Formats: sequence, structure tokens, C-alpha cells
Amino acid sequence: MNSKALVEALIFASNKPISIRNLSKITGISKTVLQKLIDEIRIEYSDQKHGVMLKKVGESYLFLTKPEYHEYVEKVSDRGISNLTPSQIEVLAYIAFKGPITRKELHEIRGKSADNILRDLQNMRLISKRRSKRKGKPYEYTVTKKLREILHIASMEEFINEVAEISPDDS
Repeated sequence: MNSKALVEALIFASNKPISIRNLSKITGISKTVLQKLIDEIRIEYSDQKHGVMLKKVGESYLFLTKPEYHEYVEKVSDRGISNLTPSQIEVLAYIAFKGPITRKELHEIRGKSADNILRDLQNMRLISKRRSKRKGKPYEYTVTKKLREILHIASMEEFINEVAEISPDDS
């Protein structure tokens, strides 16, 4: 069996990022050899002849569509967050960039209530709430692991850095 093809198939078939540790458990291949194979796959898929790329997310890997093909793939893909309303996206952005954030703080930033939106985003499991240690113990909202997986990021810091890299310069 071709080990490189096996690793490629496992990463492709996984519905979420898969770690070298998990790949090693599944295949019996050492972590060192797996890292070498993954590096080879990553280089191979960086070529223009491929419509997908291998991306590292934290300590795990997954295949993603290359950005130049997103608008086409979006037409056939059924991703959960593509159906969000502009208001839901706005609230998610505030929570992602400013979180943990309270309902009151969110209201002050937006100038209007977000109660229904917060409930909807919680039902979609894109945000979570927990009691704060602040005075009065208000709920604080943060993005969930599910949202980070959908966005293919390991942390919000990674997301903020990626947004900063692609944002137009204000100068």
C-alpha cells in the first residue's frame, strides 16, 4: 500500500482537521514519517494544477478549496454558515474580535439589541455563553470550537492574523 496515498485519503475523508497523532494511531506509521509525507503532500498540492490545498490548523491538517475557486465551490457546497444573515455575521464578528463579550457590551457597540441573534447563534452552536467573574456575573459570549472548525482555524488569534493579512491597507 502507498503510505502517501493512504495519508492523503485519510485527510481528505476526515470531516474535520486530523492530527498526526490520530493518523499514526490509524495507520501505524510513525509521526516522523507522517510529517515527511504530509510535507510532501502539502508541496504537491500547492501547485496551480490543484484546486485544493493542504492546510495546517493548529496541530492538525485538512484539505481546503483554494481561495480562487471559492465562488464556484460555494454554489455546490452546503456549508452551515453560508446562510447566515448580515446581522448574524455582524454579531459573530463582534464576538470573534472582542470576545468574551457581554450582551450589554454588544448592545452598546451595535446600538440595538442582539438577543434573538444570540439565541439563534447559540442554537447553531456557533457561540457559547458562560457566567462571567465580573460584577453581577453577566453572561459572556465566545465563539465555539465548531465555528473555528468551520472557518478552519485553530484559534481566534490565527483568524485575526489572517484577516489582517488580507485586509486592504488603510494608508
